[in-house]
Amino acid sequence: MNNDNIKRIMKSASQRIRAERIALKLTQEEFSEFIGIKYSTYKQFEQIGKISFENYIKILIKINKEEQFLKFLDSFEFNEQKKRAVNKNKDDFYDALKPIIEVSQKHIILDKIED
Repeated sequence: MNNDNIKRIMKSASQRIRAERIALKLTQEEFSEFIGIKYSTYKQFEQIGKISFENYIKILIKINKEEQFLKFLDSFEFNEQKKRAVNKNKDDFYDALKPIIEVSQKHIILDKIED
């Protein structure tokens, strides 16, 4: 995993939440009370981007972003279903190529035709 990407995402998340807090005209302390998390926890989040997933979800819910986050999560399910469908179609294709009767099941039966 690339630590630079992790830090970039964490910083972006904290900056966006900070912008929401400022738009609400709340101090860090007021915002942490509004969210229902410790002030020191929220302050650390704004400073270095670290926060528990549970507390991050609490923030999203309080600033009415949970629906957007749920849509984001649902996109993973869609991709998984799409991936399964593609794999299933591949399996169907290969199933269509399989002989109806396997070699081990073939028996030649000669019938005598009577006149």
